Amino acid sequence: MRLDPSVDIRECAEVYPPREDTFLLLKAVDVGEGEKVLEMGCGSGMIGVQMAKSGARVTAVDVNPKAIRRTLANAASNRVEIIAFRSDLFSEVKGTFDMILFNPPYLPVAEEERVEASWSGGRDGTDVVKRFLADAPPFLNPAGRILVLVSSLMSEEALSTLLSGYEAEVLSTERMFFEELRVLQLRPL
Repeated sequence: MRLDPSVDIRECAEVYPPREDTFLLLKAVDVGEGEKVLEMGCGSGMIGVQMAKSGARVTAVDVNPKAIRRTLANAASNRVEIIAFRSDLFSEVKGTFDMILFNPPYLPVAEEERVEASWSGGRDGTDVVKRFLADAPPFLNPAGRILVLVSSLMSEEALSTLLSGYEAEVLSTERMFFEELRVLQLRPL
């Protein structure tokens, strides 16, 4: 997706800000006018606002209520409509979507470490992705797709097991100093 340079996103404390992973996922998004999209873990709303500017009908959810408030404020200041509400993954989501996208918490963290929910993916980096992929298929329209960001820091074995129920295509990659990020497009088998 092409970035709309007129979009102004304000950040706030305790909400995951747009970073390299956000922009990599955004570049991989191909959304059409009127498509119904669910952004899981919306953070500050950067991706949702950009998709709404392109004509998508965006629903954004996050477990953090501050993220919902920030997303709604950013949508209003950019004059786009986004439906946003608090949800622990799909717990409060209703309906089906043409696309579901997620930049999940993916950094591996030992159990004894103090963790930040916006980036901690559990011991092997896949805890949140595991729950997400297990619950996502009923929320997709028949030709729907999932875009998910993954990292080389995640357990490849665990990730491979999670993806076994999906047809996967790599849409984009970016090599960082200590990891490689990939955006996968998934369709349930």
